[in-house]
Parts: sequence; structure tokens; C-alpha cells
Amino acid sequence: MKKNGFYQQIIQEAPFGYALHEIICGDDGIPSDYRFLLVNPAFERIIGLKADMVIDRTVLEVLPGTEHYWIETYGKVALTGEPVSFQNY
Repeated sequence: MKKNGFYQQIIQEAPFGYALHEIICGDDGIPSDYRFLLVNPAFERIIGLKADMVIDRTVLEVLPGTEHYWIETYGKVALTGEPVSFQNY
């Protein structure tokens, strides 16, 4: 098994939710939304939505009531490369 396939298998079988996002910035360079690129089965169970309902859609399309905190936090990580540890429900 190739290394990349090995990591994909780990993510797919992980007991924790995993989602890969693409950050979307406005003309001002500030994150305004994010698009779902990949989610694992645990994410589907936790969020209550199947992958085919979220992949290639933005969080504000799928969950329009999403607090901007999530977009700001994920955007900061994407733009700075600095890891962030947080808890928010």
C-alpha cells in the first residue's frame, strides 16, 4: 500500500470527525466562508449530514447559521500556517 493510501485509510477509519476545507476569502483577503473538500464517516455521524450533501459546497450553503467564529478560526490556520487548539460547540 502506498503511503498516501495508508493515510487516507486511517482518516476514513478514524473514530474522530475529519473534514478538509478550502478557505474562501473576500476581495479584502479576509476569510468569508469555506468549502468542504473531504469528510470522513465519523464526521458524517457527528454532524448528521452525508458526504454527498456537503462535498463541494460551502459551510454557509450547508449550514447557513454557522457562527463566523468557525470561518475566522479555520481561515487563520489556513492563512498563517499556525496550528490552533480550541473547543467550541
